[in-house]
Amino acid sequence: MLQNSAFLFKINIIIWSTNQSFITTFLPLFVAIFRKKIGRIFTSIGAKSRNIVFNKTFPKETKAIHIPKIIIQKGLSL
Repeated sequence: MLQNSAFLFKINIIIWSTNQSFITTFLPLFVAIFRKKIGRIFTSIGAKSRNIVFNKTFPKETKAIHIPKIIIQKGLSL
């Protein structure tokens, strides 16, 4: 799949050098091809960073105790 996408990219560059409407013609195609992959990468990065922050702020023993308190406090402040 990676080699195939690189090949497509080369073709697109060649076409782009002759045709300046590269963005309007090929950007939707690229978005359609890479949307799932990019989405997976970003969600995994986001989940990892959230877990790191969460584990630093709340140690594992106090997780179950602190979560409802925070939700209640946020609800009251709103």
